[in-house]
Amino acid sequence: ADMSSVDIQTHAGVVKETKILKALLNLEEVGKDVYRGVTQRTPWGRVFGGQVVSQALMAAGRTMPKGVLAHSLHCYFVRPGDINMPVVYTVERVRDGRSYSVRRVEAKQGDRLLVMMMVSFQKSQDGITHQSRMPLVASPKESMRLARAEEERARKKGKNNHLIKLTKKPPPVQMILAPPKGRGVRAEPKRWTSEGPESRGRRSSFWTRATDGGLGEDPFMHQCAAAYLSDYGLVDTILKSHGISRERRIVRSASLDHAIYFHAGGFINANEWILYDIRSPRAGGGRGLGVGRMFTEDGRHFATIVQEGAIRTRPLKKNNQ
Repeated sequence: ADMSSVDIQTHAGVVKETKILKALLNLEEVGKDVYRGVTQRTPWGRVFGGQVVSQALMAAGRTMPKGVLAHSLHCYFVRPGDINMPVVYTVERVRDGRSYSVRRVEAKQGDRLLVMMMVSFQKSQDGITHQSRMPLVASPKESMRLARAEEERARKKGKNNHLIKLTKKPPPVQMILAPPKGRGVRAEPKRWTSEGPESRGRRSSFWTRATDGGLGEDPFMHQCAAAYLSDYGLVDTILKSHGISRERRIVRSASLDHAIYFHAGGFINANEWILYDIRSPRAGGGRGLGVGRMFTEDGRHFATIVQEGAIRTRPLKKNNQ
């Protein structure tokens, strides 16, 4: 487990926390169907969208019988959140049926609405089944070996490689780019960067997992952790299609909405490696679409994610080129 700590904004002040996801998902009940969540302080100064998605899902789940899991959620990001304030989640019990239950969640800081979410829960059922095949990529162990080799090669050349930024994500997330099986970084070096015309494949594949081990055995807790992880990589893949990255000054981007479909199956452990395979089928009109699939390491397709992002580009001034 990664014992690195991050700053968490609570109602009483800022504290250091090592079990980050556990702290984020441990919502405080402050009224009937009203919950308050702590905020992870991010380097970019805004609340991370994955935090609000995961906490809103957890708030909805707190109004459900234990053991009933979400099968889908749909949310709109209305405003950016302030990292210096906790977030309050108000849940409306829209419907409780024999098989399905629906909840509506509003995430607010004071009077400012940040996110609106609809969540549908389903009691476990049997039925027909099929799934897409997991892409043939290097294993997490092999991907890590290749990542370290590429990092060392970039260090010797004095280059600031995008791969290094991916492998050094702050806790509670670990990410490693997953190259096609049988291909090393030297065979396809541009795949490991987010810039350059050779990387315009409109696709990203990486292994990811939650690094803190405090999630326990509750399947719904791991479902919420997967929701947190799902907000990484989608807008980046849209930008990669055009050979640009968020680090460059010519682009401003923000998530507009987010949907997750949780597919039927066994227990999902967010502390174990998850393959996140993302494609961008369309961009235009100042918007771009990212579609992701999440697989367990043994090939089970357990979630599909769709997100649209606002993409604004502008030319660089000469002194910034």
